Amino acid sequence: MLDKLEVLYVNNKALRDANDNLRKENDDLRKEVDNLNDRLSEFECGDIENQDFIASPRSNTFHTSSCHWMEPVWDPIRFASHDDAVEQGYKPCKTCRA
Repeated sequence: MLDKLEVLYVNNKALRDANDNLRKENDDLRKEVDNLNDRLSEFECGDIENQDFIASPRSNTFHTSSCHWMEPVWDPIRFASHDDAVEQGYKPCKTCRA
């Protein structure tokens, strides 16, 4: 009977240690995410009101005219504003944050 209790004790301790390690990793990851969010907020999107918004006829995503993800096209769709593109069913690019 004592052997079973010793095994349970050892297993319980191992589980507690593993749980503590996971909590520490989780805390570290949360700090890293907070740090990345802080760094991301340092980047300015620019003045969204004075941007040109364009999309490819083959895509449902729109971009700023300076976005490197906008594929070169002969006949881009142009929008008067960010809201105009959204109203027409286009999604903003996640990179240039159009």
